[in-house]
Amino acid sequence: MHGTLAGTSVLGSLSITGSGKFDLKDNHLIVNGNAGSWSGTAYTGVIGMVQAGYNHGAQNGSGIVTSMSSAISPSVLTTLVAMSAEDAGKVGGTFGGQGVAAGDALVMYTWGGDANMDGLLNGDDYFRIDGHVGQNGSVFGYHNGDFNYDGLINGDDYFVIDSNIATAQSSPAFPTGDGVAPLTAVPEPAIAWAAFGVCGMLRRRRRVS
Repeated sequence: MHGTLAGTSVLGSLSITGSGKFDLKDNHLIVNGNAGSWSGTAYTGVIGMVQAGYNHGAQNGSGIVTSMSSAISPSVLTTLVAMSAEDAGKVGGTFGGQGVAAGDALVMYTWGGDANMDGLLNGDDYFRIDGHVGQNGSVFGYHNGDFNYDGLINGDDYFVIDSNIATAQSSPAFPTGDGVAPLTAVPEPAIAWAAFGVCGMLRRRRRVS
């Protein structure tokens, strides 16, 4: 289903306008600052770009998308998970083999329901959603169980993780690259930038195992 290599792009900034799309495919992304939060009606920042690209599972909105077939509705098997470095618990650590600082936005292609970005589905992910279900209006974010980016944590989110748990536990983990020394930079690691409307300041791009 997925390989053992993951490409990681690190951007100083990212903006997507008009109908632009950034296809992350099966890779990782770090954007310095501007992770975003819930505004009351939608997510903002980089998380908002993932929500907009997700577009209720169609993965065809203007924003950050993945063209991997298992992430496109009606499949919920995989997805792009987005959260702040703080919410991922990775400040001062690594993500996709790259250093992470406070305020960074992290995006990873992984299992639908992977609430802690470890490439697995297990009790740790159920702990996140179990601890926040029904607290609508007070908690938000993928790390808390909003697995469909609708600002609610409810049965629709349990459907995502429940649908995937058996497959995920019988399959290899998605590579996170944490703790792996970065390798030599390679050109364009399977990441397609949209034809228009996407602007980013690329600091480095490397492939890690």
